[in-house]
Amino acid sequence: MILSQFKYQSSLINQRRLFVECFPETSENSISTTDHYMWKFHSINSEINSYEFQCLIDDKIVGYYAAIKQKYIFKDNQFSVGLVCDVMTSKSVRGKGIFTKLGAYSTDALKKCGCDICIGFPIRREVIPGHLKVGWKTIFKLPVFIYVIRFDSLFKSKNIYYLSFLFNFLNTVHKKVSAFLSFQKNLGLSVKIYDSKDLTNIKNLDTFYCNWRQEVPISLNKNISFLKWRLSTPKEKYFIFVLENSENIVGVLIAKKFIKNNVPCMGILDLSILKEFHNKSNTLINELIKFSTCSKCEMIIVMISNYWAKKYKLFNFGFLNSFSYFTFISKNLTKRVKNSSIFDKSNWHLMWLNSDNL
Repeated sequence: MILSQFKYQSSLINQRRLFVECFPETSENSISTTDHYMWKFHSINSEINSYEFQCLIDDKIVGYYAAIKQKYIFKDNQFSVGLVCDVMTSKSVRGKGIFTKLGAYSTDALKKCGCDICIGFPIRREVIPGHLKVGWKTIFKLPVFIYVIRFDSLFKSKNIYYLSFLFNFLNTVHKKVSAFLSFQKNLGLSVKIYDSKDLTNIKNLDTFYCNWRQEVPISLNKNISFLKWRLSTPKEKYFIFVLENSENIVGVLIAKKFIKNNVPCMGILDLSILKEFHNKSNTLINELIKFSTCSKCEMIIVMISNYWAKKYKLFNFGFLNSFSYFTFISKNLTKRVKNSSIFDKSNWHLMWLNSDNL
């Protein structure tokens, strides 16, 4: 068994085969393509770096471990955080300790490369014990919440399409009642919608994120440079909803249309609103609902902690817990960041934009 740095120039074909073996649900998805891999790990700008490691047995790749090093702001101090992703072990060697050995080797290497902590967002619970064995800690759960616009595709996939008319009717009544009870005039606020290709045309976006970071103890260093990379996934299109008060940006919502279990969905990658305007989140959410409906989406999906779901009043709109969740895990490499800060869920503002999902 040989643990080493992964060299994509000579081994990418075998790595892509291992990816499909470990994540068969992506076999017909752009995520499994070479283009997606190259975007993810080798189109990164000067502010972000990627690191890749492998396990070889008889010159065959049986394990792979990667991380994207990003900048986070921890209470006015900047730290390097390694987003660990695409961790995989071939079915032929599972149960032989490959996962833990590669994990220990890779995180030690990331420490030497300047990462202060590592973070991850596994949804498969069976991989978590392997992470815990090499020093990772479970921080908290990130539930997936859903807002149902229509039941057509969902019920069709379950062979109960005949019930969709009734549930669509009841759903419409419920939403009208909820809208009436939560109605409030947000005078002076407006929403503009941009395509991700128009990032540079959004005035004062970096200023907004700078102001937003002052209100969140631990935050990803979101800026136009980062978003240009993160929202340039091949064959994907992202939408940016900007909430303005006069000419000042006070909230940003980033979304993407995708298919989940044969249901056309709109996924919220990020929702960031200045504290003073948390109670005005309905302006952004209502605009997203209208846009999603016109885009023929039948469901809106978001991964977010209960803490921030309450702050943004998502439950008031009818978002429901799907009982599916990601687990936020972390490994403190240098101890520059205090564990007490890491374990306080109110310190973190985490959504799909922080991960490699969507």
